[in-house]
Amino acid sequence: MQDQANDLKKYVMINKTNGARIKCTEKYLVSWLARGFEVEEIIIPQVKGSLQS
Repeated sequence: MQDQANDLKKYVMINKTNGARIKCTEKYLVSWLARGFEVEEIIIPQVKGSLQS
């Protein structure tokens, strides 16, 4: 269940030099950080269903 939540997590990134904003998944986070973007917000969706195993 935790892996599913990580797959759905989104990052809102901002490049403060030019004001550009993007939204990406954890898979591309390092690439955008290398391009000068910073994490502005992390969006974690609610996972539906039971939390019991």
